[in-house]
Amino acid sequence: MVETINDFTSLLVEIETYKQQIQENNKGITQMKATQQALVIAHTYELSSLLYVVATKKNDAILAAKVDYTKTDLLKKRDNKLVAICLSISEIATEHLTELIAYQVTADELILLKEEIKSFADNLTTGRVSVSGRKAANEKMKDLFVQVDSLLKKQLDRIVVRYRTNEPEFYQIYQNARHIVNYGVRHQKPKEPEKEA
Repeated sequence: MVETINDFTSLLVEIETYKQQIQENNKGITQMKATQQALVIAHTYELSSLLYVVATKKNDAILAAKVDYTKTDLLKKRDNKLVAICLSISEIATEHLTELIAYQVTADELILLKEEIKSFADNLTTGRVSVSGRKAANEKMKDLFVQVDSLLKKQLDRIVVRYRTNEPEFYQIYQNARHIVNYGVRHQKPKEPEKEA
């Protein structure tokens, strides 16, 4: 019996470990991603606007088409597509840095934008990894619940039968604890509305 109880206890500890992993607060990751996204979009939009002005002054329709993004366009993009667009605009800005100097754009600003984009891109995988980890923990929990259920039904419930006559109070307490109460079930029929005469 001691071995069965030890197995049961170790399964409960393992369930608790996975439960904590599933309930881990990921708000910080989400908030950091939103902050980084807003920063990347703001800086990219500034650069794309200035590059559009440069393209317009040079009558360069190809360059204008490559950098013609509104802030709303950038906000609507999926994260990976946003990263690609922002990197493209930062590369184009680097190529046209001599023309952008007239608008107070510096090489340091472009380096900073590339670092912001990299940081944002790195954070995208962090969120995905945490989702994958929670999914794996949920799958493991299902398996652990099956093991616990099997252990209770096939071993512990049958061991306790021995105490039915020797320790009836213990046996009754165990049986009451094993009884599942479904609080979502109504035991009374709802009253029918009264009919008007």
